Amino acid sequence: TTTPSVVATLYANGKSTGKTVTLNGSNGYRAEFDNLPQTDADGHAIVYTVVESAVDGYTPTVNGQISPKKLSKIYDF
Repeated sequence: TTTPSVVATLYANGKSTGKTVTLNGSNGYRAEFDNLPQTDADGHAIVYTVVESAVDGYTPTVNGQISPKKLSKIYDF
């Protein structure tokens, strides 16, 4: 069985940033969004989340790590 690719979209404060990564076997289902601003134009902290595309037959286990300027997402199939 071949594991599918997953497209993950970065959200900032609940709104899509338009930034995506494709996670697959070639990259070990690992990707990072780098150099993310910590605050918005008004100086409020930005809450980042990542939403992945649905993949039939798979339920990913997600481990997300947030550092001051980077969000990592690791998928285990």
